[in-house]
Amino acid sequence: MAKKLFPPERFEWLPPPKEREWRTNDGVHLIRSDARDFAEFLRDKLLSTDSGGFSWHRAYKKKLVIYIELWNTTK
Repeated sequence: MAKKLFPPERFEWLPPPKEREWRTNDGVHLIRSDARDFAEFLRDKLLSTDSGGFSWHRAYKKKLVIYIELWNTTK
C-alpha cells in the first residue's frame, strides 16, 4: 500500500534494516536499546558514502520517504 502512495519513481526509499526481532513496551514504541539500534541504522544509511541502495543525489531529485515497517516485533 505504501509503495502505491509513494511510488519509487517519484520517491527515494531507504532500504529496510536487517531482519531481526524488534522489542516494544506497548506493541508500538521500541524499547530504548532497540530504538537506539534503529536510530543508528538510519544514521548509517543517511550518512553512508557507499552504494548501499540509498542515494542523496536521487533523493534530491525526488522526495525522500522514510517508511518504517517493523512487522517482527514483540511486546
